[in-house]
Amino acid sequence: PFVVQPFQSVSGTTGQVWGLNEVGDALLMGHHEGAFRIDGDHASLLNNRTGTWRYLQLNDTVLIAGQYDGLSLLTRRPGGAWQWRGKVAGMEESCRILAPENDSTMWMSHPYRGVFKIVFQRGFRQVSVQRYGQAEGLPSDLFNYVFFIGGRALVAGEHGLFRYDAGSNRFVSDTAFDEQLGKTKRTRFLQEDPAGNIWFVTGEETGVLWVRDEGLGKKIRRQVFPQLNGQIVGGFEHI
Repeated sequence: PFVVQPFQSVSGTTGQVWGLNEVGDALLMGHHEGAFRIDGDHASLLNNRTGTWRYLQLNDTVLIAGQYDGLSLLTRRPGGAWQWRGKVAGMEESCRILAPENDSTMWMSHPYRGVFKIVFQRGFRQVSVQRYGQAEGLPSDLFNYVFFIGGRALVAGEHGLFRYDAGSNRFVSDTAFDEQLGKTKRTRFLQEDPAGNIWFVTGEETGVLWVRDEGLGKKIRRQVFPQLNGQIVGGFEHI
C-alpha cells in the first residue's frame, strides 16, 4: 500500500532556494547564499561567493553554475565529486535562464538585458559573448526567454517565438511554434522530453505538444491541463 511519509526539512537549506539540479548521482541546490550539494538529509556548501540560480552540465567532467553576477566552473574526475574551480571570466550579467547548445556553447537570456550566445574558451575559464536583441530579429530587447528545442536555440519573445538561423546569425519567426502556442501569447516555459514531446507554459495555459513521427513529417497533438491554471509561479516554471 501507498504510505505517506512526513516531510522533513533538509538541514542547511534555510532561506531562499532557487532550484535543484540532478547531475549524475549528485543533487545540487541553487540558493541565495551560494551553491550547495544535498547529501541525504543535509546540505554541504560548495561555494558561498554569491547567490546561485542553477547548474548546466556541458559534458561528463564540466558543470557550469549560473549565478547572480555571471558564471562559475565546476569540474570532476570520472566517478569523483564536483569541485568548485572559480568564476568564469567574460560574463558579469545575472545568469538564471540558461540553455545548452553543445559542449562548448550555451545560450543565456535576461529579461532586461537581451539574449546572449556564450562560447567557452581557455579550458572553460573564459567566454566570448555575443548579444542579440531587436536589431538581430527579435521583437524587442526586453522580456526574451531562451530555450534549446529540437537542436536549436528558440526564443520566446513578447510576441511569438523565434529560432536562431546560424547562416544569417539572426533570429527569425518560427511559424510552426506560433501556430501551436499562439503569436499573441507570451510563452514562459518550454522543455523537450527524451521522447521529443514539448512541454509548455504560456500566460494562460500549461500543456504538452505530443510529437509523433509519421513518414516524412511529424504529427503534433496539443493537450492542455486546465487544472494547473494559476498554480505555477511565474518566472520559475518547472516541469
